[in-house]
Amino acid sequence: MSLAHRVLAVLVNAETPLGPIAIMDKSGVDRNSVGNTLTRLVKDGRITKHAHGLYSMTEAQRSKFDYLRAPAHPPTGTFGKGIAAADLSRRLHFLTGVSHRPAFEGNALLGEIINDYRQALDRGTGQEDAE
Repeated sequence: MSLAHRVLAVLVNAETPLGPIAIMDKSGVDRNSVGNTLTRLVKDGRITKHAHGLYSMTEAQRSKFDYLRAPAHPPTGTFGKGIAAADLSRRLHFLTGVSHRPAFEGNALLGEIINDYRQALDRGTGQEDAE
């Protein structure tokens, strides 16, 4: 994989006690960190289920995910328990790694869950449990 075309985004879909959330993170974190961090949040009862995927794209493609310019939409297909991608795009908000501004400004708990996820990745928490 060339330097111009590398993993630059991760899309996380998760169910929480308050409903579904999605996080679009452009930091290019590795799969183990994402999975283990989410597993820890499940153990803590912060989220109940999740699915995630890493996407390889160019810098030009990546700019399309900046929610300040336009809403991000998940790829076609389904995540989790048969939730249609089109339905997700209507119901879920996205957070990018650029602004660190939660899209859930009206809901403190959802914002807190997102912040927990981001802080855990920043600390490298996911690496502790890597198999």
